[in-house]
Amino acid sequence: MPPLVSKLPWLSTAVILLCLVNYLFIPFNSEAFLSLALDQSRPWNAVAWMSAHLTHSDGNHLLWNLAAMAVLGFIIESQQRLLLALGFAASVVAIDVWFFNQAQFQVYVGLSGVLNGLLVVALYSLRSPQVSSVGIWRGNEMLWLVLVLAVAKSVYELYAGDALFSNTRWQSTPSFHLVGLAAGAVVVSVWHRFKTWRHAATP
Repeated sequence: MPPLVSKLPWLSTAVILLCLVNYLFIPFNSEAFLSLALDQSRPWNAVAWMSAHLTHSDGNHLLWNLAAMAVLGFIIESQQRLLLALGFAASVVAIDVWFFNQAQFQVYVGLSGVLNGLLVVALYSLRSPQVSSVGIWRGNEMLWLVLVLAVAKSVYELYAGDALFSNTRWQSTPSFHLVGLAAGAVVVSVWHRFKTWRHAATP
């Protein structure tokens, strides 16, 4: 694959296009819409384990998430596409497991939980590229600040019971955002340990 083509954020673009198709062609609260959502009464619906994250309740919900996906996806994918895929998959799995083990929400849609996981991955991708055994973000204090603010935002929303910057048709789900952040942190930690080990093993 030519270098220019390999650097194009096609994975992020595919996610954005799927979200747009779902929103434009599947009416809100229709049977088709609900079949794509995570639903406590239908845990066996395996399609929804992924499709729920590509489905949105309204235009505001969609636009915020697509803007974030475009930025975060470009940052990560320009560095390491595999890391984007791992961060996305881990966040999806973690949020799905969390959904079916809590009782507050009966139905769930949206990409925001996954985006919080990708935020951690994007911050890791923006750090100094030198592999250091001292720490992942040594010398990148601004990245830590962004992460702390993201966690603080989700904790505030959890206790306030509402979103800080956006209003959507359905209730905000800050606990899912925290789960996404945790999933992203796990992926980054494992990835960094692997990179450090491989660097140390290289003659």
